[in-house]
Amino acid sequence: MKAALIHYHSPDADDLDSWEPEQSDCFGFLLEVKIGISFEKGADVFQFMVCTPRWLEENYKKEKVVSLRGYIIVFRYDLHEIISWIDNLIDKATGDDWESIAKWIGRYGLWEFEDFNKHSVLP
Repeated sequence: MKAALIHYHSPDADDLDSWEPEQSDCFGFLLEVKIGISFEKGADVFQFMVCTPRWLEENYKKEKVVSLRGYIIVFRYDLHEIISWIDNLIDKATGDDWESIAKWIGRYGLWEFEDFNKHSVLP
C-alpha cells in the first residue's frame, strides 16, 4: 500500500495558495492535510503547526520545556517547500495496511484517529 496527499488547507487562512504571513520571519498557522491510499476513496486528516523559530520563541518563551511533535519549523514562508516536504514524508510511508501507514505518518503530524478505539464507540 502507498499513501498519497489528497488535499490540504488551513483554518487560519481563507485561501492558503494565495496567503502570505504578515511577518516573513514570525508566523504560525495550522495546516490540515488529508492523506489516503493511492487510487482509493477516503482520507484521514493529519494536522501540522507550521511556524518559524521566532514565532515559537514568542509564543512559548515562558515555558521551560516544549515538546514539538506535530510541528514543522521553517525559516521563511514557502508553501511549495512545505507541501513538498510533506509529500516526501508521505512517499516514505508504506505498509501492509492503512493503520500502519497512518501510525507512521502520525509520528510527525497529529492523526485524527490516533487514540480512536473502535471497541469503545457507542452503537
